[in-house]
Amino acid sequence: MTTELLNQSPQDLANEIIRLGLNTGAQELQVKIRETEANYIRFANSEIHHFSSNLIKEINITSLIGKKKGILTIVPTNDEDIIFGIRQLIKLTKTNFEDPNQLPFLESRYHYKSLDTLDPLFTSFDQSKLIEIVDSAIKTAHEYDKRVSNVSGMLQSLKHQYYIENSNDLQLQSHQSEYWYGIDVLAQDNLSFGRNSQGETNRFSRNIPFVELAELAAKYAILGLNPIKLEPGDYPAILDYYATFEPLVFLNLSLSGVFVIQHRSFLAQKLGSKIFNSNFNWQHVPYSTNIVTSKPFDDEGVPTKEFYFIKEGILENFAHNRWSSSKMEVDANGCGYESERTSFGIPIATKLIPSENHTLNDLIKSVDNGVFVSRLFYSNWANPMAGILTGTTRNGFFKIKSGEITESLYPMRHTTSIFEMFGEGLEIGNQLHQPPMQMMPGVQSILLPAVISPKLHLTTYAN
Repeated sequence: MTTELLNQSPQDLANEIIRLGLNTGAQELQVKIRETEANYIRFANSEIHHFSSNLIKEINITSLIGKKKGILTIVPTNDEDIIFGIRQLIKLTKTNFEDPNQLPFLESRYHYKSLDTLDPLFTSFDQSKLIEIVDSAIKTAHEYDKRVSNVSGMLQSLKHQYYIENSNDLQLQSHQSEYWYGIDVLAQDNLSFGRNSQGETNRFSRNIPFVELAELAAKYAILGLNPIKLEPGDYPAILDYYATFEPLVFLNLSLSGVFVIQHRSFLAQKLGSKIFNSNFNWQHVPYSTNIVTSKPFDDEGVPTKEFYFIKEGILENFAHNRWSSSKMEVDANGCGYESERTSFGIPIATKLIPSENHTLNDLIKSVDNGVFVSRLFYSNWANPMAGILTGTTRNGFFKIKSGEITESLYPMRHTTSIFEMFGEGLEIGNQLHQPPMQMMPGVQSILLPAVISPKLHLTTYAN
């Protein structure tokens, strides 16, 4: 089986796919190619169990025949996979229903900001370096306290090349590197167990604080031994960045212009209204070198741009792809993404603006009677049109008394309005983090600090 096509540059490969698609019967064609070079190391039971290095080429082809649309995503191993896929795609497109709202592909007449963010150390960041970092993290966690019994996690380095081309002469390309890493520490004291997870994502290997995260995870795991039960009720809660991430993912989903049009967003009637505390500033930041999914263009080829979704607590903008912007008679703002859970145009490069002061310790000291939540888990809507979320605390849940963490708590379920979670009394920390994207695959990367949520409604105990 030949690989002559597959070994070509992304531009030459896209050109050939478009030629073949048009000759097979498509009227318009768009090709998106993502090449990923990945090094992945996993460790469990305080031992390195797995290391892999590979190169993946993923091809997404969209065809239009009149108002009919077909989509194909393949990871080909040879040229025959591509040729067969194109034929099947065109056959499928011809049998699909017509969509009266289908737009033609974008033309090449827009301005794009340059954004190539490659780690210069990536090529030398090999297996031995990954193992060295992991060994140091495992050792640090065990040396923190003899009750640390198990250290697990992963460390992954990736280099991406994105390329988009369509039959309307649009050609776009970007390059980036990224590092995902997480560590989970289990502590044991007789029959009591404590556990904590820490992790981050960034673009540059020089910023990986793996050893520091290992020590922090060990600290919280030890603090988590011998938990007690907390009385259900409403509590001010310090949400560490890992915990703040989950409700903000659901906020991003609700900012989708498509969701608004389809009456599936609790924010549909809130444009121009104050929905959160004045401290809350939620920004689309597609050019941030910190955020791994920042790009100068979205999956439709629309230029991205910086703007506020929520400024000083007031909802100013929704996230639009070309279809939702045409329906709502506004400009497309570069949020037309089509990955696993972002197919409705939700933003994938967002930031909660931090305070100028308020370290995490400052936040803890300011709480007289509340809780500290290291991570929220299993989050979902309890009432999506009212903005009420539910979920559980996980891997680090503590009581705060008189500005100090005092006791470990059994995990609990919460059911809380997102308006109350980020409402009056909200305080925001000053240190930004980006949780690892494996938490919510295919969603987005969010840069955010820890916060004091004025209200977390804790209901029942969770296993």
